[in-house]
This record gives sequence, C-alpha cells and structure tokens, in this order.
Amino acid sequence: MQGQGVNSDPGDGWSKSICRACGDMKFLKQTFLVYLLFAATTAHCLLGTLAGGGGRGHGSAARITQKTISKGFLVKSVMKLLTKLERSKDLDASMKFAVILSEFLIKQHQRYIESNRYEQQANYHLLQKLDNIIRNTEDADFENVQKKIIDNIFQKNVLLKPPILKERHIDTHFEYKSLLKNYTQLVDMRERDMIQSDECLSSVATLDSRCQVPQECLDFMVTDLPSYGYKRMHQILLLYVFMHHICAPTLGSETAYEILASQKCTQVYREQNVLRHMNIPDVYRDLYLEQNVICGLFGYIEFMNWHNLVTVTNWPQEDECLCLFLNGESKIDCNCTNHINSLVLVYYINGFLLLN
Repeated sequence: MQGQGVNSDPGDGWSKSICRACGDMKFLKQTFLVYLLFAATTAHCLLGTLAGGGGRGHGSAARITQKTISKGFLVKSVMKLLTKLERSKDLDASMKFAVILSEFLIKQHQRYIESNRYEQQANYHLLQKLDNIIRNTEDADFENVQKKIIDNIFQKNVLLKPPILKERHIDTHFEYKSLLKNYTQLVDMRERDMIQSDECLSSVATLDSRCQVPQECLDFMVTDLPSYGYKRMHQILLLYVFMHHICAPTLGSETAYEILASQKCTQVYREQNVLRHMNIPDVYRDLYLEQNVICGLFGYIEFMNWHNLVTVTNWPQEDECLCLFLNGESKIDCNCTNHINSLVLVYYINGFLLLN
C-alpha cells in the first residue's frame, strides 16, 4: 500500500531504539551526578551548622526551639543528669534537696493524675534513679541544720495537693521600670546562703503534732516588707514547704495561702521583667531559673511554660550540664552537681509532669 512509509530496512528500528536507550542512560547519569552534588553540598552545610554551634555552649549540637522541645526531651535530659549524679557520691545539700523534691513531685502527681503508658514508664525509671541517689549518696559533710532538712523534708507529715497549671493568678502588668536603675543594688547575690532560711526550713520540716512554728519563721514567710533576689525566693520556698505540711490547715486556709503565694510570685514576675529587660545577664541566670522553679512549683503558667524551658535549655552547657557564672565574675562552674543543675533537675521534672 502506498503512502504508509514502511521502512525497507528492519534493522533501522533497532538502531533508533538503541540510540534512544543511550540517550536515556546519559540523562540518568547526569541526573545521578546532580543528585550526588546536591547531597554533598547539603551534607557540607549541615556539618557546618553543627560545627558552628547553636549557641548552647561547648559540645552542643543545635538550638532547641518550641518546635523541637518535648516531654521526651525533658525526660532524656533528666535521665542523663541523674546518671551523672549516680556516679557522684558527694552531692551538696542543694542537689540532695532537689533530688528529694523531685521524688516528691512525681509521687504527688501519681497520687492525683492519671498518666499514659509512656508517662508511667518514665516516672518509674525516674523514681528508681532518684531513690538510688537518695540512698547511696553521703551526707556526712552536711551541717546539722542541713542534715535535719534532708532527713525530714517532704518525707514526714506531708500534705499532698493536686498539681495543676494555674492561669491568671499573676499580675503580669505590674510596673517594673522603677526597679531598673537600682536593681543590682537591691539584689544581694550572697543571700542564697542565708542562715535564717535554712533554720526555718529545718523547723518546718521537723514540726510535730503540736504545729508550733517559730514566730520568726512565720514572720519570714508572710512578711510584706520588700525583698528581692534569693531572699524573696527562700521566703516563697518556705511557704511552699509549709503548705505541704499537715500543720498548714491549723494556721490558715488554703485560699489564704494561695493568695499569699500569688502576691509574692507577682513580685517575682516583676523582677523577671527587669531581668528580661537586661537580657538576663549571665550572672543572673541562676536567680532567674530559681524564680521559675519555685513559682513554677505552684503551677503558675507564667513561670512553668515551654518558652521558659526553651530559654534555659539554650544556655551555655558543658557535658550536657548547665554552666554557672559565679559572683559576677568571668569564672564559670560547669560541674553537673552545682546549684544551677539542681534547679534544672526540678524544673525539667515539673515541666514533664505539668505541661502537655
């Protein structure tokens, strides 16, 4: 038939097919080379980012964000810290206190809150490590008042309360700029070691059925006189400890204690606004974290939230432990058993328990 253009050479079709196949192979080869080049470039950029550091200090990988932080992250961080503490038989009183408080928070949470399977397993492993640290660390070097605290606090005559996040208990609009000018003079960084605070904690922790709280300790706890920095935080911590003692209802109502706590933590938030205005200087990080920890114990969301947790996780670290800047100097203490890491332990565990 004419007009159909039939090839007379049967091999001509094969040659064209082979040429097309060669062209396809060449295209695939070029595509593969482009892919390899892209992969190498991406890997180089990624390695550069990791090596360049994400602002978390020595040996860190990348910055933590509110998208990457999670309850799982908190648990892993706490487990790593507890493993380090297990290897150290010589913990100071603040770390031993933090371990006992952390154990108390988990057990109190278990008493009132139904957990999912993951949370149950995490709590089980955390309690195992905490108990091991409590039983196996020495406290022979503690002063007598510290030993009385460690041997009794959150262990005898305890009053449990349902742990919940609380909103709108803190006045976040409280004026703070008048504090800016003189704040460094108002805050006495040495007040962390106040004798009165430890003696009152010891008195409350060892109260018997007579519930006779020393008057000077009641005054220290409920005073409305201005105080700042660690002194204020020790007053609020004493209030929290007393609120969880069976003697608390004999001296005041639950509502009265809650009002007192919210008033004091509102003043703390005012201080935090000052610190944030100052971009939280290195030497105030320990204080800033203690403020979040102690007022976070009451469940105030202004102190216990993911944003604050992200801020803390991105502070300078060494060997996955936070570094403490000492006494306004450039001297840095990155020991995992130092004061700031005792705060981290409580803050992370409380965050794991309270936040979703």
